[in-house]
Formats: sequence, C-alpha cells, structure tokens
Amino acid sequence: MPEIRTEVLKDKNWKEIAEYQKQNYFKDDEKSLKEDIERMASLYDYNILEGLIEGFKCAGCGKDATKRCSKCKSEFYCSRECQVIGIRKITKSIRFLIGKTTSPSVYQKQQS
Repeated sequence: MPEIRTEVLKDKNWKEIAEYQKQNYFKDDEKSLKEDIERMASLYDYNILEGLIEGFKCAGCGKDATKRCSKCKSEFYCSRECQVIGIRKITKSIRFLIGKTTSPSVYQKQQS
C-alpha cells in the first residue's frame, strides 16, 4: 500500500488542485449553500438513519434491501422485480414529490 500512496502523490501540485476545486466545486453563494444543505438533509433523513441502524427492508416484500429508488430516494428494494411492482404503486406520489404534478389531490387519492 505505501507504494500506491507514493505513486499517487508523486509529481502532483496538490495546492493547485485544491485551489481549483475550491473555485469550481465549493461556491459560497446562497443558491449553492441551499442546495448543499438540502443534499445533506436528505442524506441524514430519519428513514435513512433508521435503515442504517435496523437494516433496509424491501418496500415490496419485506426482505433485506440493497437497492434504493433513484427517483424518490426513500424506498428500498431487494430486486428489480420488487422495484417494478413498487413503482407502479407509488408513481403518482413520486411525480408529486419531484414536482411533475402540482395537484396534491393525486397524492391524497392514492392514500385512500
């Protein structure tokens, strides 16, 4: 392992790389800060923390889950098959959550 570290560090201007990243990736404007905060809040959502402690369960069958819905980021599935079944059930809710549907009635009807 020390050989890999030496090779990675060799002939690199790390101060220049850090300055480039600071200028291009860490913006200090209000919009970027808000986006960063929202991203962090979604990472530490209660459901996520609960899943880390107890293990994530498939929304379709209840087995241990290893895959997360790429749209809503709140449902977990054990397989592609369970995700396909689950997505049919929650498509309207996801569309509402991501802003594709403005009517909250779509979400309320599905809850009934």
